[in-house]
Amino acid sequence: DTTLLASAVKDAEANLERATADLKQARRDLERLTATHAQGITSDSDFNKAQYNLDVATAGVKSAEVAVSRGRQNLGYATIRAPVSGTVVERDVDVGQTVAASLAAPKLFLIANDLSEMQILASVDESDIGRVKAGQPVRFTVKAYPGRTFPARVSQVRLQSATDQNVVSYTVVVAVKDPDGVLLPGMTATVEFVTATARGVLKVPNAALRFRPPQEALAKLARARREGVSATGRGGEGGHALLWTSDAASGLKPLPVRTGITDGQSTEVSSPELAAGTRVVSGTLKGAKTADETKNPFQQQQRPGGGSGGPPPPPGGF
Repeated sequence: DTTLLASAVKDAEANLERATADLKQARRDLERLTATHAQGITSDSDFNKAQYNLDVATAGVKSAEVAVSRGRQNLGYATIRAPVSGTVVERDVDVGQTVAASLAAPKLFLIANDLSEMQILASVDESDIGRVKAGQPVRFTVKAYPGRTFPARVSQVRLQSATDQNVVSYTVVVAVKDPDGVLLPGMTATVEFVTATARGVLKVPNAALRFRPPQEALAKLARARREGVSATGRGGEGGHALLWTSDAASGLKPLPVRTGITDGQSTEVSSPELAAGTRVVSGTLKGAKTADETKNPFQQQQRPGGGSGGPPPPPGGF
């Protein structure tokens, strides 16, 4: 309620007018006494008194101006204005509710400045934070749109760490542009930081790099070993590995390759003998089952001597 505050402002303005009038009167008195004092009509005591009254009136005007400024400031505090113009996301007060600030200012409204410019606060483990830099491209998904991937970029890597169950993590601020308005505040996002990219390269499933041939095919590794290629079949990023291709004439055939970046499921590979569409081996299937293994247990069995039906007669003819 601003009634009392507005009345205080009016009272302060009235006191300022009164002080201004007193100042004008004191200035006129001093001018009159100055002329008579020069003629010797007015005593020095009266002349000094007039100068004192002018100084007091001048100070009174300054004090009244301060009172008016203080009253207007208090009246301005009664009207709470938002620091930004945006969209109200949350309202924590009701009409008529008393708002009192104690040690911390109370929150009235949560306002989003521009919903087309949003940000994600991603928690990154300390083992991965070294690969995250400002300006790095990011892609993320939200549960509301499971088949859609949103692009973004890292805007800040905060230095403050957080420890939860002895796991240290850092907060990474990801800047997101949402011109369509499909993203809402508070959504949970799954963020992927793009640490490396490769275009126009060949890639194979990681299972093909881990494949080990059967024992009878290991004899063909002599040639690969002479070329200095590891026979383990596992290659890290930027190393060497061994792929196996299927040859109709000679069966499995080793193919040494150089590995590049990997996303955990596929790995970049390169080799002069490797081309797009080459069939590589990632595993082997068991041999065909025997007739006994494929027999249906619910099928009627043939009796000795022909016929079907119940179980065969016991030995001895009983």
